[in-house]
Amino acid sequence: MKAFESILKKNNTEIFISETRLSECPIDSDSTYTRAATETGYMIRTLKNNRLGTSTSNIMDKEAIKKTAQLSLSSSAHAEDLPKSFSFTGTEGKTPVSGTFDNTISKDMDTLSAKLREECQQAATESGIILTNGKIKLMEFRYTIMNSLGIEKTERGTYISAAIDSKADTKQPLAELSSTYIKRTYKKSDFTNWLKNRLDITKKCISPQKLKTASYNLILSPSVAGPIMLDTIGYWASGKSRLDGISLFEGKENKAVASPNFTATDDPTYPGAPSTFSIDMEGTKTKKTNIIKNGIFSNYIYNNRYASHANTKSTGNCKKATFMGSEKIYTAGNFSGMHNLSIDQGTEHLESILSGFSGIYIEAVGIPSADHETGNFGFELRNAFLVDKGAMTPVRYAIYSGKVQDLIRDTKTMSKERETVTDPMAPEYNSACITPYFLIENQKISAAK
Repeated sequence: MKAFESILKKNNTEIFISETRLSECPIDSDSTYTRAATETGYMIRTLKNNRLGTSTSNIMDKEAIKKTAQLSLSSSAHAEDLPKSFSFTGTEGKTPVSGTFDNTISKDMDTLSAKLREECQQAATESGIILTNGKIKLMEFRYTIMNSLGIEKTERGTYISAAIDSKADTKQPLAELSSTYIKRTYKKSDFTNWLKNRLDITKKCISPQKLKTASYNLILSPSVAGPIMLDTIGYWASGKSRLDGISLFEGKENKAVASPNFTATDDPTYPGAPSTFSIDMEGTKTKKTNIIKNGIFSNYIYNNRYASHANTKSTGNCKKATFMGSEKIYTAGNFSGMHNLSIDQGTEHLESILSGFSGIYIEAVGIPSADHETGNFGFELRNAFLVDKGAMTPVRYAIYSGKVQDLIRDTKTMSKERETVTDPMAPEYNSACITPYFLIENQKISAAK
């Protein structure tokens, strides 16, 4: 850190330093590659005449740091004008949160990743399931933020992630499932239960029936509801979307945007979740922020840049666009983004809801994604069941489409169980959704042609 001291003394400067190491291997038995990497680098941001310049490097010697600082300063001449109120993070204290670091993951990544791969293959063989694709990835990271206001803060954590694509080992119509597991700490029973549950769902979806075009009552699993809410609620609540003029929450402050039983909070303190941090990536102390309370839109989330544009303070929501997706954290730009979008659960267990339910239970879809500007979504049912008061028949070959804003407004009830999921289309944004199962009535399902 001493190598950066002279830079901090001379300029209005912020320095972001990251250190990461990872181990990665395939889950399927046909591939043999493994990958191990260690990456250290830094980003220097320099504020001059209310313009913010940026430069990055992974060379840590004195001359390289000096040159990177010079490039950062010179690039500020070409940057956008910032409000005069813009400033780097001050020296406010840090409050550690739990569930972010695991010595079991950190001490021997290669051995643990190989062990998990073997467990996946064994469980699949015993279940009569083929793992067609996927990988195990373990990561340890540390990042430090320093600036000319006197701040020096460090965050440290670990990740375990597994992605699997599976199909039933049968000549009957294929039952397929894609699933992702991401946790900050390792617990054998938790990983094993997740894996067996995923394989069991694949088996249950053998020989699905076709659906007719009609309106049905639906139950959406967390793996369906979570990603589309991150795409939309997480986006509409960001300071960037508000200041770009494309947030659907604009003009709806303190107004109803969802049903009265819908409450959503950005919770960077939730133990073990993918985006649980004590400080954000500008060094600001994180905190819970109410987004929607009992259906009423409450707050936007900001990093320093967008907070200054809105004449307010950062909510501790500075993110970087490549994190779980890449070890090169230091090269990614800053933006205002969601940590953990936590949706309050209901009072009834899923089993109880299903026992009196008639309709379609959707466990997984082709691509669980929604357009972040309009809220529109449309996806193919992949793992779904026609339910008649607890009796379940696998179905497929149908499309469900709608709008997220209608979904959260028309939700009848939610389960007591919740699961933590990420956006499978953009895991590099390092956001998660902790969400229950949703019961929505009278939704149109279109038969696939």
